[in-house]
Amino acid sequence: MIKQTVSGKDINKQELNKIVNLTFLSGFFILHTMKANRILYFLTGLLLLSIAAYFMTLWIIVAGDETISFEQTKAEYYELLPTFLRKRVLFGFFKISLLSIAAFLFYKCIKANFLKKISWVVFVLSLLLAYWNLFSLM
Repeated sequence: MIKQTVSGKDINKQELNKIVNLTFLSGFFILHTMKANRILYFLTGLLLLSIAAYFMTLWIIVAGDETISFEQTKAEYYELLPTFLRKRVLFGFFKISLLSIAAFLFYKCIKANFLKKISWVVFVLSLLLAYWNLFSLM
């Protein structure tokens, strides 16, 4: 039997192969997990961006009716929202939070070189919409 010394211990070839295989498999698992994290970051960012975009699109649709006043439009819009989001400032901060978290997740994707061009586009879009919502709170 062939013996080798690893870290001051004598081990045979079968034990060495087990160590090498486990090291390779754990390295593969870590790389696979890192890729899964990037996909998860991207999809979570898209989900958060989509939720915020949904609420903004909903406002555009409700505000499209020019026959009613602005106050009636706001009342109609807030009736469509869940009860815990019917406060204007709270709802604004909720959308800003969604968009900021989405931008952060897209930034992580950019740094990891995962769908870099698309990540840049949705990163900038998230930041622009977050600033727009911040401006609307003023």
